[in-house]
This record gives sequence, structure tokens and C-alpha cells, in this order.
Amino acid sequence: MNKELLQKRASMKRKKPRFSTDDSRSRKRLRNKGAWTRPRGHDSKMRISFRGHKNMPAVGYSSPRLVRGLNREGLLPLLVSSLKDLDQNFSQAIAIFSSSVGMKKRLSLLEKAQEKKIRVEGVKDINKTLQEIKEGFEKKRKERKKKHEERGKKHEEEKRKEKKTEKEEEKKK
Repeated sequence: MNKELLQKRASMKRKKPRFSTDDSRSRKRLRNKGAWTRPRGHDSKMRISFRGHKNMPAVGYSSPRLVRGLNREGLLPLLVSSLKDLDQNFSQAIAIFSSSVGMKKRLSLLEKAQEKKIRVEGVKDINKTLQEIKEGFEKKRKERKKKHEERGKKHEEEKRKEKKTEKEEEKKK
């Protein structure tokens, strides 16, 4: 049943026009906005729905109620921003990580999702993604350590030069 409705929604979406503001083709400030605003002009042909003018959004363009809000596979996307959010029921849902989640937290979320066998939007292979993230952390750690050592060496060299100049000044006196 759901698969049939998902296919029907896909075919309906293909037929649905892109709704844009009236006269957006000729007005530069409205051209690339893509936002819909209802025509309110008294003589607007679009408002009156004259033939040959753009269509306005209507209820008939909406997708079937049972599949509204579902993704292409028929799963409900749930926003996840903490480990507590992964305790929800994900039998008919898919996890989407919030954009505000950083890499360290994303790593722990992916590990818990892997334990609970939860699908994650935008991640094909959780093992591979986990490995890439860990390698990235290790690479950053090494670079940071290397920079720290270089700074230490430079600081030591500067101290040696200062001591040499002090000794030379004392000898001159």
C-alpha cells in the first residue's frame, strides 16, 4: 500500500509545476527568489486564473496523506542532536543528525546508531564513516603535536640567541 502511494506521490511531483511569484520573469528582484507569494492585484490575470497564465498552489497538488512527510523509501525522518534522541522508536524512521552537531558528538551518535542498527540519512556505510572520522582526528592530533614541537624548538632557539647577545654585551663592557 505504502509503496503504491510513494510511487503515486513521485508521479504527482513530476507533474507539479514550480510555483513562482507573478511577474517574476520580468522583475529582477523577484527572479531567483523561488518563493511563492499570492497575487493580490485587482486586475491580476493569475489571481483570476486566466488561461495561459501560471497556476497557483492548490490542495490538488498535495501528496497522499499517508505518505506526507516521508522520504523516498517511506521512512519518517527524525532529527537527532543528542544520544537521548536515539532512544526513540526507529522501526519506521531514519535518523538525521542536526547541523549543529560537531564531529566528536557525531562519532558517538554513529557508534550508538550502529549498536541499535538505526539507519542514518547521508551515511551509506557506518563502519567506513566511523573509520574516516577517527583517521581525521588522528591526523589532526599529529599535526597539532608537530606544530607544538616546532613552536617549542623556535622558542628554545630564541632563548639561546638572547643569551648569546647578553654574553656578548657583557664582554664588550
